[in-house]
Amino acid sequence: MLSMLSVSVSAYDFEIDGLYYNVVSLDDLTVEVTIGENKYSGNIVVPSQISFKDRIFKVIRIGEKAFKDCQITSIFLPECIRRINNYAFLQCNQLQSITLPESLEYIGDNAFTYCNQIKSITIPCNVKDTGWYCFTHCSNLQIVKFNDSETICNWDRDAFVGSDSIKKIYIGRPLSSFEVYSHTELTIGPLMKKWLNGFDSGKLEIVRSLIIDPSQLKPTFKTNTYLNVTLYVPKGTKAAYKQAEGWSNFFTIEEDEDAMLAEPCATPIIEYQNGKLKISSATAGSSCFYSINATDVTAESLVTSDIDLSATYIIKAYATAPEHTNSETVTATLCWLDGQLETDGVKSMVAEKRPVIITSDKGFLCISGLNNNEMVSVYSIDGKLVSSTLAHSSIATTDATMLKDGIAIIRIGDESFKVFVK
Repeated sequence: MLSMLSVSVSAYDFEIDGLYYNVVSLDDLTVEVTIGENKYSGNIVVPSQISFKDRIFKVIRIGEKAFKDCQITSIFLPECIRRINNYAFLQCNQLQSITLPESLEYIGDNAFTYCNQIKSITIPCNVKDTGWYCFTHCSNLQIVKFNDSETICNWDRDAFVGSDSIKKIYIGRPLSSFEVYSHTELTIGPLMKKWLNGFDSGKLEIVRSLIIDPSQLKPTFKTNTYLNVTLYVPKGTKAAYKQAEGWSNFFTIEEDEDAMLAEPCATPIIEYQNGKLKISSATAGSSCFYSINATDVTAESLVTSDIDLSATYIIKAYATAPEHTNSETVTATLCWLDGQLETDGVKSMVAEKRPVIITSDKGFLCISGLNNNEMVSVYSIDGKLVSSTLAHSSIATTDATMLKDGIAIIRIGDESFKVFVK
């Protein structure tokens, strides 16, 4: 009753750095972004965590009408947002770009209705349900992509009513219902195995399939499409498509290099050099997004320059690029060791802090920023020695796959750090 009373008296529970929050659960320490005293504008970065009165809250959803009618131009949502509730971005007619995180599970009623500047949208593979009319009347929406998954999405058939500028659609998963009538190009993802409804607009000019084995899916198109639309298939599969049920009805089938699977971005590398954190991906034209969490800072942003740091941080980063899928997320622990620095084999007489970056991948730990021949030991959470090794050329790599709980204690000299092993 007290919780209900507080909601009725105030539209939000607290404000931090210009964003307003309501508590979702005090037990789980979770919050949602909500409406505040001042309307939001400009470029918005939603953090994954916030600190309020010495408690760390996780941001898990965008609340109802949170950004309704706001003059925001872009928004970054972290990889912990599970829901975008009803009318969250209704009539944000200056919103030009938004990347929906892979953690997203639900998009509410009219969530993006009348967002007239958005030109493309990608629906993450974890979205299970949607409300009504979530992308209606988006007059400049041209590209819609449903990320690859075998899980059925309960999609509202009227989600794109009035969004008549849509030209390209990528279907990477089965949809319970779907109606768009303006698209001229349809791409079918490699994991599609169920054809629950038609994706035929009547205006199709190109159908592109990324499926290697066409027998895994039997599509159904209109007779006019079979007669007049060209089907592009992966190189070396034309003969199989000519024999496959549903596909063989196409009168024109061509192999196309563009129908091959899109490659993921190269996983970012996290480095610390000359007092700056550097995050980069080897994929040309890529952009790297990072999140940083620590007791004294939380940040979520696009990498546009080197990042100043002065404490201990948990860093996560992933990369995106045109014509590529998102990279895997890399996680690193950046910490500072007390002790003597070593330069060209000579130890400094002044005790200083030195940065060490710890990353993990498939159970192996890589520790950089060490002195040559410096000993690194890995212990389980109950204190048992798992492995130990010496650093070579400032780097030590060790096997931590024996850890059962995914938590490692890294001991370097007289200092120890707890890290999560991926």
